[in-house]
Amino acid sequence: MRFKELARDKYDKGQEEHGGLLDETVTPEKIEEECIDLWFYIESLRVRHANEIKKLKAEVARWEGMAKR
Repeated sequence: MRFKELARDKYDKGQEEHGGLLDETVTPEKIEEECIDLWFYIESLRVRHANEIKKLKAEVARWEGMAKR
């Protein structure tokens, strides 16, 4: 559902930005560049997620310590 909600506008915006049909303008090099961008988005999210998990574990440990008193 989310894809359906977002895809059309994203596609239309991309068509406007790149000036034509994707099948006429996309090259393997452009796809590689998009994949590299995606890699960095995923890596950034992974790092942020790991940091949040670390913070939450510390908070749980703090509350457990308080409960033992």
